[in-house]
Amino acid sequence: MTYRPSALGIIDDLIALCDAVRAEMESRISQNKSTKGSLPVLVGATRAATFLSKLKATTTEPELDEACRLPDNWEERHAWLIQEEARLTATNPIDARRPILHQVRAANSAPLALALI
Repeated sequence: MTYRPSALGIIDDLIALCDAVRAEMESRISQNKSTKGSLPVLVGATRAATFLSKLKATTTEPELDEACRLPDNWEERHAWLIQEEARLTATNPIDARRPILHQVRAANSAPLALALI
């Protein structure tokens, strides 16, 4: 029979607990990596694309606030976009195409008509 101080039993339990916590953290990290999304692809010459290209872990809160600031006329633009969406939703693309095709045909036949004169 060997003597084992009781403090070693507590340390063994603490080591086992730390191992379990590490395993859980590794599991959550791997789940997080598998579900993370990618950053959106943006047009290169926009403020959003410039900001996104400079985005780092050290980006400050004021920088984020500035990037999220809306322009002064955002309410007017928002109202116009809602109206435009409603107009486009209510419009039948086939019906909207007919007058444009008529104008194209008229423009294409104009040189022929002038040549006949």
